[in-house]
Amino acid sequence: MLTHPLRSRFKLLLLGPVLLWLGLGAAPLMQASRAGTQEQKAAELQRLRERMGALRQRLSEARSTRSGLEEQLRTTEVRSGRLAAELRDIERSLDAKAKRLTELRTEKRRVIQGLTSQRTALAAQVRATYMMGRQDYLKILLNQEDPATLGRALTYHGYFSKARAARIHALQQRLERLAHLEDAIRLETNALTQLQERKSERRKELQAEHDNRQEVLARLRQEITQGGRELQRLSENEKQLQRLLDALRDMFADIPGSLDQHTPFASLKGKLPWPVRGPLRFSFGEPRSHGTLKWQGVLISAAPGDTVRAVYHGRVAFADWLRGQGLLLIIEHGDGFMSLYGHNQSLLKETGDWVDPGDPIAIAGDTGGPGEPGLYFAIRRKGVPLNPSAWCREDRRLAGKPNLVSP
Repeated sequence: MLTHPLRSRFKLLLLGPVLLWLGLGAAPLMQASRAGTQEQKAAELQRLRERMGALRQRLSEARSTRSGLEEQLRTTEVRSGRLAAELRDIERSLDAKAKRLTELRTEKRRVIQGLTSQRTALAAQVRATYMMGRQDYLKILLNQEDPATLGRALTYHGYFSKARAARIHALQQRLERLAHLEDAIRLETNALTQLQERKSERRKELQAEHDNRQEVLARLRQEITQGGRELQRLSENEKQLQRLLDALRDMFADIPGSLDQHTPFASLKGKLPWPVRGPLRFSFGEPRSHGTLKWQGVLISAAPGDTVRAVYHGRVAFADWLRGQGLLLIIEHGDGFMSLYGHNQSLLKETGDWVDPGDPIAIAGDTGGPGEPGLYFAIRRKGVPLNPSAWCREDRRLAGKPNLVSP
């Protein structure tokens, strides 16, 4: 039987290779694991994009059965959406440039003030040196007889010389900084002017697309009214949306998500924020167009340009134009839950993007021909419509606020 010291030494001999493996082998394995995870995510995203491409192809084939007016509507609304998104980016860049220009001009004023005070101080030093006897270093050496007086004079002269040199150096630095600021202000001013010109051009293009869209919409509504096809059209639109949701559910079925670290969507009933502020124009379950069809979501009154925000974590499953919905964005939340955001003016996310609660995902509008600006918002569980009013907080002033129960 091993004695206690021998037994301890024997354990160390056994544990040594294990500890060595943990110290030397674990790190590369962890790095390899992280690399494998990144490759896996890249492969998943590639697979998702391939399937999305196939889905777009099917939607494109379905579009061939539409009337020419419907295709014109899609084309002009997609183009308008891109222009609106670009205009939004330009306006944000303009704000940033204007802020930067203000900061540069403020700093320039501070530098000029500093230059004035430094010049005043330097002039005072020069006068003080002059008043000390208007003598340079060599004259002080030749004219002093008392060694003590000579030493003090040399010390004072050294102090003044160093101080004067320091002030001259600081003055040179401020002059260089001023020149740099003037160059930066000139560049920022030119960039600001160019952005303003781009903004003006995009506004004109957007207005032209808007006028074209209004003309197409008027002709399309006349065609629908004269043919008495309004109810039929609504029914076809709902069926097309359902087919899209079924296809998306199948598409995401074997693509693992990354939502395990968040609170399950199913436990958030009554706790979700609204995607945009505004009263409900149509509620869940209300009849549509005096027919048997009912609203399977809600229509929220929203001003054009209002920011639409994600109600919870998820991945964008669809971001494109769909008949009846206009520019539509769908977020997949896991466990069969999806949230839908329709009639947008423009989309800010693309298929495959991950979003968090409160993230801007779209700009509210009236694409798809609802008649008035508003956001169509719906929640589905495995294709089954759920009442958004039962899932979102009662106070719609909390639109876009992140869910506080999420870790």
